[in-house]
Amino acid sequence: MSLEDEFSRYSNEQAYDAVFASRMMLRDTEQPDRMIGNTQRADFLPVLHALLDSLPARPHLFDVGAGAGDIVDLALSRLDAATVHVEEPNEAFLERYQQRLAQYPALERGYVFAEPLEQVLASWTGSRPPFLVDGVLAIHMLYFVEDLVGTMRALYQTVKPGGVLFVVIADQQQSTTGRAGRYHYERLGNEERVQQLDQIWTQREALFGQGDIARLLDPESPPSVDIVRNESWLYGKTEDDMSAMCLAGELLVSDDDAFDMRKLESCRNFLRKHGRDVGFGVENRDVVQNGWFRSRQPQIVTTIRRARL
Repeated sequence: MSLEDEFSRYSNEQAYDAVFASRMMLRDTEQPDRMIGNTQRADFLPVLHALLDSLPARPHLFDVGAGAGDIVDLALSRLDAATVHVEEPNEAFLERYQQRLAQYPALERGYVFAEPLEQVLASWTGSRPPFLVDGVLAIHMLYFVEDLVGTMRALYQTVKPGGVLFVVIADQQQSTTGRAGRYHYERLGNEERVQQLDQIWTQREALFGQGDIARLLDPESPPSVDIVRNESWLYGKTEDDMSAMCLAGELLVSDDDAFDMRKLESCRNFLRKHGRDVGFGVENRDVVQNGWFRSRQPQIVTTIRRARL
């Protein structure tokens, strides 16, 4: 089946699943704990592992935009005991997350939210959050948030003194998915959307790449901010897989509307015309993906630690 035949049958939610679950989050069959569709997880895990090891005994965590629960296997399972609160609007992903969580008796399921994050946070406006946590995980999910600063402030209110906000975002100004998304809207002549993306990416860089988020969260007692940049990669067995993964970040939404095939066409054209700009080519290094196609997907890993009382 061609890539066009595959995606022409999909709703947006099905396309989202086909990109993330079947390609970007692809695992090594010989080592299931190793992700081979991208290096982003492997690149930020050392920072996350160190963070988890620094938490107090029996911590409470809030995983927002949690996805299908890969982070449970890759990181949370190292905890001796913890309570995990979860927010994930994709029904299929949320079910998989809870199934993964149930495999680890030491990890207790806390509150579970199936609504979009901003809707969840808005329901707490004017009242205290239903829980306080030692850590919030916002891993590759802020792309779906409209009010970025407002969302971060609301999440910060759930963090105990000494607790942390762990944020990971793709550097969309440089990444394959960002530049493919921008190319799509340029191709459609949607200059307003192009300008919006430029503004959004500039804001994200200032907040999480330069640390400006600290003074916005608490001007009187700003949290400490630690920033790590990774040169990460996307990997696909075929050029079709790489074209599909270009959809991630700016061109995918999770709803029941029919998938817009123009987006896939733009991704194909982007790799053909501008692939060299994002390092698109065949991997020849001594890695498990040797012989696969690859392209750059740099990311910013930001750890925001609230001051202790």
